[in-house]
Amino acid sequence: MDRPEAAEMLYTAEHAGRTAREARRAFWFPLVVFGVITLLSTPLYRLPPPHGSSPRLISQPLGAVSLFAGGWFLRDPALVSLFWVLALPFGYAATVVYYRDRARRRGIAAPVGSYVAVGIALLAFLVVTSLTTLRSALPGDLVVRGLTPLLTIALGLFVLAWAERSGPLVGFAAGFMALALLLALYNVENVFYRIGVGVPAPAINAIIAGAVLLLGGAVFWVGDRQAG
Repeated sequence: MDRPEAAEMLYTAEHAGRTAREARRAFWFPLVVFGVITLLSTPLYRLPPPHGSSPRLISQPLGAVSLFAGGWFLRDPALVSLFWVLALPFGYAATVVYYRDRARRRGIAAPVGSYVAVGIALLAFLVVTSLTTLRSALPGDLVVRGLTPLLTIALGLFVLAWAERSGPLVGFAAGFMALALLLALYNVENVFYRIGVGVPAPAINAIIAGAVLLLGGAVFWVGDRQAG
């Protein structure tokens, strides 16, 4: 085999591999799923009424587990955590079902197992830390708003980007991680109030995160349609 033929075969193999990766990609779906889940959580992000009772907690043995997301300043921090501890596994399960159905229809399987495994492991880590003294090692500002589940979503996106070999998704994951940290550490409603715009606080933090995930999913969906 001469050099031109070898080069052509290498190019053909690389092109086939690239085409297969593009055909199996569907990472717009988990972005949309977790965007919807995040938006569904927003009614739970409420402050206690003025001169009202303290945040409602759940007694042991569910108390520690139900508070894994934090949210000490919210009206129902336990309810926020219970929502996420149920919704996150549902999101990962829906992703697995969708990827498997897509693989069956297109005949090309995507390596989504590592993404789901890491996502569940991160969720388990948050729950475990809520049961131990490790909770005290987390910065207080990171947990008081009840948005630590966003960090697990962001970290999971890095794993999905690695599995999909997608540079654009790496960029989105990095941007969303920065946004998730900002939303977990800062009351974003302050920015709106300074320009005279009223927003639902503190739910606006979760609304922004959910909207960004949905927007990212829509953009990647359009790209997937064009590639298909």
